[in-house]
Amino acid sequence: IGLTGITLSDYDYYHLGKISHLMTKDMHPWVKESLGIVWSQEWRRVLVALSESVIDCGPFRFSQDDLEMIHKAFGHDTVEEILIALETQPNKLGWQMAGMIKKASPLA
Repeated sequence: IGLTGITLSDYDYYHLGKISHLMTKDMHPWVKESLGIVWSQEWRRVLVALSESVIDCGPFRFSQDDLEMIHKAFGHDTVEEILIALETQPNKLGWQMAGMIKKASPLA
């Protein structure tokens, strides 16, 4: 991420397991109201209110093979070695990532 300047989106945080739920900003008032109603009641109703307000993040955009390739490529010590590892991948994700790094990296 530091090499490309790309930032993580809320969907990325969800798929990486850094957050367990995701909701849009316009749902906040509804959740506050629902929690206010059920807060003094059973805690399971709080979970129901929260689960009704979250959005579906859809499938993760990277396969397990993609994640392994990324992890292996970025395990190298230098940017040059990372670029070589990405460019020599048989799938297009590797060379696309290498192109992004070359274009956006502060080290480019």
